[in-house]
Amino acid sequence: MEIYNKNGAQGLPDEAPFDRILISATCEKIPEKLFSQLKENGLIVAPVGLPHDCSILTIQKIKGKPVIKKKISGFRFVAFI
Repeated sequence: MEIYNKNGAQGLPDEAPFDRILISATCEKIPEKLFSQLKENGLIVAPVGLPHDCSILTIQKIKGKPVIKKKISGFRFVAFI
């Protein structure tokens, strides 16, 4: 197992595909560049939504499409402006 601790905004295309991707900053939607680096049946866990009204989503790649497997609402994240 390898863990990467760095700015992953573009993902790591040279190391892809990945079984799991953890996004630790809120995003409006899952970035396509990261989703495309996920293996089939792989999972992304990410805070999605506005900084003051986020949900933590677990999304699985099934037949190349994102499928929400779990959604937990009611989170707040700090926004850097």
